[in-house]
Amino acid sequence: MISPVTSPPPGVDLCEDSSWNPIIAAGNWVPVTGGIAGFIFAGLMFLLSTRPARQREAARGFTMLLTAFFGFISLTFVTVAISGERVCARAHTSHAIIGGILALSLVSMCAGLSWIIVAFTRFGQEALSFACHLIHAAQVLSAVMLVVSSTGYVRLITEDFGFGGVELAMVSVTAVFVLAGVALGVAVRRRPLSEKAQGRFVSVLAGGTLAYLAVASVSVGVFLSTPSRHWVHTATWVVQSVAWGGLVSPLLILLVSIGAVAGRMPGEKPAGSAQPGKAAAPRPREEGSPGAAAREAS
Repeated sequence: MISPVTSPPPGVDLCEDSSWNPIIAAGNWVPVTGGIAGFIFAGLMFLLSTRPARQREAARGFTMLLTAFFGFISLTFVTVAISGERVCARAHTSHAIIGGILALSLVSMCAGLSWIIVAFTRFGQEALSFACHLIHAAQVLSAVMLVVSSTGYVRLITEDFGFGGVELAMVSVTAVFVLAGVALGVAVRRRPLSEKAQGRFVSVLAGGTLAYLAVASVSVGVFLSTPSRHWVHTATWVVQSVAWGGLVSPLLILLVSIGAVAGRMPGEKPAGSAQPGKAAAPRPREEGSPGAAAREAS
């Protein structure tokens, strides 16, 4: 017997008419983010069971990896909740926020790996520099994906697929942040930060990431608890707040993350650097010189 085709209950929208389905995408995220969190947890257990050569750098790496672990765990729980969503606009709004959690967790994990390389001192400066280049590329890619997510969210909710003033403003702001990040990265490579300054950047990155994932997780919970009738026509201020908040806040933290990446191995100094306040080492005495002969005669 063929069952009759029934229409969905009032207020239910599974994004079947949308060009991109965030409900299905959230379900596909779950095994990926959960698997990454599992690998990070294994790395944390390895750090606790070993004794690295440099304890301070290992502590910074542990801090960054623990931050990334909580980020991916939170992202897993949030995507599980979104995968059961039945209101398309609410799912799009939640997705526009959690993209920042993914970007910051990824960058925190990469920053932690750079400090682990320094802590075990098994590789030279060349390997660390290559890792830093990859991390900076990941930071730029994260910024690009954030602006794509925010502009796409505005287009899908407003159903205006043109490139308007809001989208242009978001792209311009992202470009400014990317250029500022490149300039800061070049400055840090030419004149590396002090150990104290790097420690502060690590603390700010960890604190900022944890604060963002807490606010984003609570926001998603509030969205999911809001009745579906409020999402039939999403208010303009909600769309703008979510789009700009999910873009600018992670970009600020990504800019800070440039200083939280380990830049050089212990004992390595940039070319042409000098130690201020230290006198130059005395030149060795040349045998047979008139001054040496006079000192020996006296």
